[in-house]
Amino acid sequence: MHTKIKITQGALLVNLGAPENANERSVRRYLADYLKDRRIVNITPWLWLPFLHLFILPFRLKHLVKNYAAIEKNGEMPSRTHGHALAQGTQKKLEQAGHSIRVLSAMTYGNPSIEAGLAVLKSEGIEHALIIPLFPQYCASTTAAAFDRLAALMAKNKVFPKIKIINQYFAEPDYIAALTNSIEQSIACAQADDRVSCRDYLTDDKKLLFSFSGIRQLQADGGDPYPRQCVQTAEAIAAKLNLSPCQWLITYQPGFGRTEWIGPNTSETLKNLPAQGVKNLLVICPGFTTDCLETLEEIDIENRAVFMEAGGASYNYIPCLNDQQGHVKLMETLIMDNL
Repeated sequence: MHTKIKITQGALLVNLGAPENANERSVRRYLADYLKDRRIVNITPWLWLPFLHLFILPFRLKHLVKNYAAIEKNGEMPSRTHGHALAQGTQKKLEQAGHSIRVLSAMTYGNPSIEAGLAVLKSEGIEHALIIPLFPQYCASTTAAAFDRLAALMAKNKVFPKIKIINQYFAEPDYIAALTNSIEQSIACAQADDRVSCRDYLTDDKKLLFSFSGIRQLQADGGDPYPRQCVQTAEAIAAKLNLSPCQWLITYQPGFGRTEWIGPNTSETLKNLPAQGVKNLLVICPGFTTDCLETLEEIDIENRAVFMEAGGASYNYIPCLNDQQGHVKLMETLIMDNL
């Protein structure tokens, strides 16, 4: 008779979040949770919350529901689907290597929540837990926001597993390798000859665009390392692909609000590139680990239209790592190196 091995270690893969589906109730609930966080909108709550519920949500809701509906698949948001598949794939790979480690997905905003994930780990008797916010580049409005939720939960509960947190992995070799492989595979699919290198593919009228989520300029000026780490990630990928500086560029997608955001701005850059002779683009978003509204709707739909209407000839969006094997390998490495 075989004795069942007790699992005492666990990992929680924490993404930003998404509504459960594209109906108004779900989107409203998610957006309210997201925008009430002072890491996202740093305005005194008694001023901001009435404005949020009386003006922002009513006027933005229909537009956002339409956008979420454009990316919804089988009644669920892709980031939720891919997050769950990534956790399952990572646990399976660990098991195949002889390691008994429970791996769950969670979200800072929405469900499955960090609280629910920790509750599962606690109920299963997990003694050591690793928290991996799925934000390769540290940022106060993403990584630290996940830490805030975790700290609040620990403050109101007496018993928790021993917890360790990873706060960044922007230069992790497996992360750079997975992204590099995605780019090479995309080029191979676009060419009859899969031996064409990225360097040879990116001729004068073709460029590789790295688009990252933006942060407020004030946040960057305050010392947030995010912009520097984004550049380091892009440089590492370009170096692995043996690209020259003229073959790639980096831009940022501005977020909610009228304050100044770091640049160059993705949309403005795409609008101007065709006039500069760049008619063909490969676009990748290394800061997003799973496809979501910002990649599928903003980058692959809205910004594709901006580029093509400005005179572009081809626009090839490269999907996020999602639950690809390279991403699973990265998670396995981070877990084994830190648990």
